[in-house]
Amino acid sequence: MLNRRQARPARVLRRAAILGPLLLALLPLTPARAAIKGGGFVWVNRLTFTGTTPPRPFATLSKYEFSGAHVNSLNPKIDAFGRGMAVDGADLFYSVVDASGVGDGRIHWLVGGASDVLLPDPSDDDGDPSGIGALDFNRGTLWAISLNESPNVLYGIDLFTQQVMASCSVVGSFLTDTLAVKGGTFLTDGGGTSPLTLTEYELPIMIGAGSCVSTGESFTLSFGVRGIDHVHGSRLLASDGSSVHDLGRRPYAASLGSFPVVDGWDISVTFK
Repeated sequence: MLNRRQARPARVLRRAAILGPLLLALLPLTPARAAIKGGGFVWVNRLTFTGTTPPRPFATLSKYEFSGAHVNSLNPKIDAFGRGMAVDGADLFYSVVDASGVGDGRIHWLVGGASDVLLPDPSDDDGDPSGIGALDFNRGTLWAISLNESPNVLYGIDLFTQQVMASCSVVGSFLTDTLAVKGGTFLTDGGGTSPLTLTEYELPIMIGAGSCVSTGESFTLSFGVRGIDHVHGSRLLASDGSSVHDLGRRPYAASLGSFPVVDGWDISVTFK
């Protein structure tokens, strides 16, 4: 027979066995890996498919909290593969390509997230649109980088006139799908030519400025990315196709947190 001192551990173990699962059930559910720090939202231009037979692709614009919680999605373009994504308040900008990677000759502007205004693809100067690989919005200007021409060209578009106000060529680039503008500079990986290196360039200030001028800064990533955007001008978020990652501040060497996104391409950060 157990004495009182010997029985005490047995009672503690029994209580733990009973209370343990209950206490765990009361704890908040958290992802296995920390999501992105801070409060904000990420819009992702994704590729999804209809439930029809055969399935048809369509661009899906999905909004997520930094925690990874899905807020809502828009499905504006059937028979298209999503590429570029930018946000200015309630206005969304996106680009698409077809199955062969050719653009539709437009940048789509969802004014207030609803009506679709069609901006001309600035790379379509000869009736053969290159398509837009990535988008970003900064200080009243929509920036777009071409996809299927070599080298790829960065265009600054005035939304009031819907005209190109500045442009330059990213030497050695092709199939570029990354663009993050901050102040007077931008980051890009130049497409398939340098998928693990982000290079910083000065923004052009005139049309046909020639080759984009490098600031001399470049950053080697630990994985390839499809879309990037700045958070408050210092941290960098990036999509690798299956997740959105927080790469922190320079030199963006590792993922500090992430949340899953199925087949995501370009991304854009907003706080509304």
